[in-house]
Amino acid sequence: MDPAYQSCLFFLERLGQEVVRLKCGPFPGHHTGPQKWLEFVLGAVDTAKGYLEKSTDSSVSKSEKEKLVTDAEMLSGTAYYLLSFVAGSDAKNIPQQVVAPFRRWVESLKIINTIFFRAEHFSNYEITTIDPAFLSSIPFPSNSYTEALNAICWPVQLITVPSQSMAILPHFAVVAHELGHSIQDQIEPDFNNISTAESNFYARVGDRLKKAGLTFDTKVQLRCTQIADNWVNEFKADAVGYILVGPAFFFALSSFLELIGSGYGVAPTHPPSDLRLNKLLKALESGGNGNFNEIFFKHSKTRLSLKLTCPNLALCPSVDDLYNELKDQHGIVDAAICAELIAFFDEAAHPIFVAAEEYIEQIAPEIVYKASQYELDIERHLELLLMLVPPIEFLEGDKIKPSGMAAILNIGWFALLTKIDQMPSVKISKGQNPTAQKVERLHELLLKAVELSEARRIWEEHSS
Repeated sequence: MDPAYQSCLFFLERLGQEVVRLKCGPFPGHHTGPQKWLEFVLGAVDTAKGYLEKSTDSSVSKSEKEKLVTDAEMLSGTAYYLLSFVAGSDAKNIPQQVVAPFRRWVESLKIINTIFFRAEHFSNYEITTIDPAFLSSIPFPSNSYTEALNAICWPVQLITVPSQSMAILPHFAVVAHELGHSIQDQIEPDFNNISTAESNFYARVGDRLKKAGLTFDTKVQLRCTQIADNWVNEFKADAVGYILVGPAFFFALSSFLELIGSGYGVAPTHPPSDLRLNKLLKALESGGNGNFNEIFFKHSKTRLSLKLTCPNLALCPSVDDLYNELKDQHGIVDAAICAELIAFFDEAAHPIFVAAEEYIEQIAPEIVYKASQYELDIERHLELLLMLVPPIEFLEGDKIKPSGMAAILNIGWFALLTKIDQMPSVKISKGQNPTAQKVERLHELLLKAVELSEARRIWEEHSS
């Protein structure tokens, strides 16, 4: 027997057994995304086995046999690579309580793509799009492969969150930002009123390049568009995060950006951290009396600010200093574009937030988190939470209703930032920090609130 055939078959048998074992494991919230993906991987394994079986046909020439075995080897490697995407997606890594509320956001935002969540030992929230282009054209696919391919709504969107040590519930507000990337193409801001800012941006980039002995040509203009589009999409996603969870997103993003210590955060892919946070802060202060900032101050006697949420965040220096610092890392052209885009987005961020809110108000007004709701949530739940009663439900008129994910996240952040010292003391072991243990207890209470509010919601749906 051909050693290559034997080795490949052995690998495929073991790979298929691993996939079947994973399919039997629990996924948080009975989420179907990982199951669909594993069926797809299993279909690839079946297809590769089909190649090997065909290579044993006596009517097949030697060269065809060699090609079939080679194709099986390549596809087996691809299947193993595809399997890697589900690493960290099981119930041991993702808090099962959070998946159902996140899926509700997905459905409300009319995101039809197959989505699943996974955790990594890495300080990062991101959404990865898996395109089927190279997967949909393999020759002689098995029936299981074709069925699994068609059962998935492509492209698959994989949302990665940090693993357990960073996965405290309040930080999961950042997931709203990642979902924003899924709908970014539907958000269409009107930049007509800032055409002067755009012209000034191009002029400033041209001046910088001229001083460096470079020319502002078509290639540079294309690069300006690419980087500006990246920044636009980040602001779109930030706007969606703000619209879905209000202050909780500002708090979560502030804390996360400071915790990961990523410098200024500015790159061709991302606008500066302080610019993003200041635009969120401005949104929280908009709306006149009764805005988010006013409500936060009313109940905490503290104003929202970067000093409150991320006092050690690296703030961008002057444009000239930033340009000089970015040159070594990104090159003259990208450094000039990034440095000069800041002034442009100081004006461009507002129409992006307006467009995002208009879009979500149109497709899913029920998930827009408003300042009036924020105040109700604080009044209903804060004192009880400080007595270790999780914010599971509330009385509205004569009806008891389940708390929403946005409410739970916001109450959690309010308690974490302003009331953690008022939480009951926790019995600790030697070497443990009492404040850290209070935060851990808060995290557990909030997870319990998500779990039980979801149980109430399901009970109501089935009893109505």
